[in-house]
Amino acid sequence: MSLPVVLAAGPRLPLPMTLAMLAVLVALPSALAVLRARLRPPSHLLWADVQGRPAQLYATRDATEFGRISRALLRASAP
Repeated sequence: MSLPVVLAAGPRLPLPMTLAMLAVLVALPSALAVLRARLRPPSHLLWADVQGRPAQLYATRDATEFGRISRALLRASAP
């Protein structure tokens, strides 16, 4: 089902059914996006410049762990 189908069939259907179809068209993609974001959170990458070239040092999907590691590295490099 797509928006053109709903718009074409809308005038022939009762208003509650048309609104329900539009709600499904909006809610389904939104729910799938939220589900994807929860199941696969963004990755956090730690990069360094090694002899003028970027090098990936660490990658994780856990924001808490990444924060701990990056703070520890900052403390270790402080004078």
